[in-house]
Amino acid sequence: MSKRKMLKNKKRALYIILCLNSLVKIIFSDQIEVHKETKTIEKINGNIPIYEVHHLDVPQQEYYDIPIYDTSFQDHLFSLAEKYGFNHEILFTIVHVESGGTWATNGVISPTDDYGLFQINIKNHEHIYQELGFTTDELQYDPYKNAEAAAYIIKKFFDLYQYDKTNFDYSTIFGTYNGYINWKENELSLDYVDKCMIILEENYSKIERLELKKKL
Repeated sequence: MSKRKMLKNKKRALYIILCLNSLVKIIFSDQIEVHKETKTIEKINGNIPIYEVHHLDVPQQEYYDIPIYDTSFQDHLFSLAEKYGFNHEILFTIVHVESGGTWATNGVISPTDDYGLFQINIKNHEHIYQELGFTTDELQYDPYKNAEAAAYIIKKFFDLYQYDKTNFDYSTIFGTYNGYINWKENELSLDYVDKCMIILEENYSKIERLELKKKL
């Protein structure tokens, strides 16, 4: 084969590759969008992050009316609560307070170094990596792994206070999630608990709201 013919074949092969690459971009360009500001990958329809989900097969209860959290993510939260042995409304309430009931905090780092949908503080990342294998990037960008990290932390609080599903205190769990064991001495944590109790009562559980007496 002559050099001229070989060069012509190479050009033809390169042209085919470029055409195929362009075709792939066209096919997928209307399905996903990469937001450079937060580096989250989202479907344009529904703004729901695309991640492969692995959750337990838990008998489905009634879904909550939170359009932004689709049934797949709600299934994941139900599954995590079952896996770690506590009441699912705790997870739903915390993520609602931390994210405003949207995907707003997915991929976000707060000024106090809290990461992702459940705002997992940087101080917990090394331990979470050792126990669950989740990296800081995964906690920041993957809402499903971020949710499991939150469930793991909440389970630790249940163990700390020797709680179980039938004997626990909502305000203590919410307060500890925000300000750890000294949460009652922190005005911001007390406000956080108040907000959680309101969200819990209005959206996830019919309970009598506990008014906390602020001591500061």
